[in-house]
Amino acid sequence: MTVAQLLKQLEQHDSDTKVVVRGYEDGFNEVTQLKTHILKPHPDVTDYYGEFIDVELESETTFKAIELFGKNNKL
Repeated sequence: MTVAQLLKQLEQHDSDTKVVVRGYEDGFNEVTQLKTHILKPHPDVTDYYGEFIDVELESETTFKAIELFGKNNKL
């Protein structure tokens, strides 16, 4: 999803609606910040790995992405 697509979807909701991400194993956490990453396709895709991995340097096979980051603030 791109930022434009996310914004278009978010605009359909009340501005006080919380944004959440899935917890580590179960449940959900509130989004606490947006993190920027340089990603590329994961070389060993399986059903338990994400589709992309974080890298430090841009190249022809990378792209920039924004992560909706959340964590459990109760721990």
